[in-house]
Amino acid sequence: MSIKKKLFITISAFCLILSFLFVGVWAFKTEEVSFGGDLSYAAKGIYADITAGVLSSTGSFENPDDEDEKMQAIEINTNKKEDEILKDFESWAGLQLNFNENADDVTITFTVTNTSTKNFQFIDINVLISATKMRNATATVNMSRIVLEKGESQEFVVTLSVVDKETNAYINGLNVAFQMDLVQPVSTSEVSYLNYTTSGTNATITGVNDNTITAVDIPYLIKEEDGDIFKVTTVGESAFSGCSQLASITIASSIESFLTNAFLNCSKLKNVSYLGDVNTWANISMSNSASTPNKYISNTFKVNGKELTDVNIGVSTKVSGYAFYGCKNITSAVFGNQVQTLGSQIFNGCSGLKSVVIPASITTLPSYIFQNCTSLTDVNILGDVIRIDNFAFKGCKALETLTLPSTVESLGNQVFYSCANLTTLILNSPTPPTIGSELFVNANKNLVIYVPADSVDAYKTDTTNGWSVYAGQIQAIEE
Repeated sequence: MSIKKKLFITISAFCLILSFLFVGVWAFKTEEVSFGGDLSYAAKGIYADITAGVLSSTGSFENPDDEDEKMQAIEINTNKKEDEILKDFESWAGLQLNFNENADDVTITFTVTNTSTKNFQFIDINVLISATKMRNATATVNMSRIVLEKGESQEFVVTLSVVDKETNAYINGLNVAFQMDLVQPVSTSEVSYLNYTTSGTNATITGVNDNTITAVDIPYLIKEEDGDIFKVTTVGESAFSGCSQLASITIASSIESFLTNAFLNCSKLKNVSYLGDVNTWANISMSNSASTPNKYISNTFKVNGKELTDVNIGVSTKVSGYAFYGCKNITSAVFGNQVQTLGSQIFNGCSGLKSVVIPASITTLPSYIFQNCTSLTDVNILGDVIRIDNFAFKGCKALETLTLPSTVESLGNQVFYSCANLTTLILNSPTPPTIGSELFVNANKNLVIYVPADSVDAYKTDTTNGWSVYAGQIQAIEE
């Protein structure tokens, strides 16, 4: 049978990253653990059994090194010693999976069981998938995080898919990691300064008893006197509004949303510490600029105990609006191909941001995404961006050169407003895009707009969209 479609998968490592929380203090322990067979791991009170195996596949598999052992690299053998498991695991490296023309998805299942016998009853599991490089393929998991009580099990299914069966595809350096956070509930007496409401098993922080408070710890779980336990998932509308003396805040990784004006007028906030990772932070829903604690931050934003300077989103499918709003110490940002959607104002006011990589999966640069990123000099757009919305690069005073792909169809209002040093704009669109008002107001007067040679006249005479106004600045892209 001829093989028409190919998915090359190099699996570099499966990492089990374990971290734990006790008495309100986080500590982290990272272990390199190979998956294969039944694996039981216990560290510092965390007890979990992990079983891995191929669930199903309609693809044909070939090991290029040994045809007779073509399935051994895929099958996960059970009841082996750890050193034997490691040997089998290593055979994954360089594995080539060949799909025939009727091939469907490949799915791998991981079953995690909380076997803890300690007083710590809850394990928060976060599944992270990343790859060194991915083309025409996706790697997804059926759920990204869950909290397991003692004795509970959960099956995570990783699915590898070809997007277009008419085109070759590959995933290089696939990495599946489980981050386990051991969580101890705090009593209501320990967080008596917080007001909250409950719904089902979740809790929402609604405010504080004293607006002069200077430090706040938002817990993961709250245990009431009757034994009921609630997971803190939301910081409510105007919850800390008016806390004018608030200087530091620690936020548990259980938070899923900050509602409108949650931190309005917290003007003395200096330090924000988030106890999850950058991918989970990027998924937190934020309603407006005053809903994020970073709007007012004057010192550091720490993630997992380390100051965040480089943003690397390799797992999340989206980055929520305002995610890194006002984070002045961020210097670079890279998004993986898994990211499909970027929210508005993600980096608004990130005055230290110098470079950013936009993946091929992104088609829209939303409003205000890089507004007032006054140090931004390097923007690398790898894919087929279609729209650049209002104020996207407004106030990017250090930006000198920008190249836009041929797919751009729309430029919003004031996209390059006050880009005082922008002297070169390479616009590869053969058809003049639609443009909003005040596109280049307060931009550099020496700006040259380079367009495809065959389209120069179309741009210079375009009165419909307004490009004719810039006829004197339009030149052909040099071959």
